[in-house]
Amino acid sequence: GRRGQRGADGTVSAEGTAYGALASILIGAVCGAWLADWWLAGLVASCGLLGNFADSLLGAFLQRSGWLNNHTVNFWSTAVAAGLAYLLWGIP
Repeated sequence: GRRGQRGADGTVSAEGTAYGALASILIGAVCGAWLADWWLAGLVASCGLLGNFADSLLGAFLQRSGWLNNHTVNFWSTAVAAGLAYLLWGIP
């Protein structure tokens, strides 16, 4: 809820969110086109965006306080996205 410096750990900006969404959609579209599975493309894009938000939350709470460094934040945000995709894979 507070203003933060762009690029700082855990700061959520309109530009960062837009670029994260664009990258997630692009990767999802490539996946969907390659595998001809558009449900999977949506899943990849959604989980990528949620991984982006997980990165911001982990950065804001655990990296700023010194519990995690940037590499572990990246690992855990990727694990969140991959874990969510794994859990949702069998739903269609």
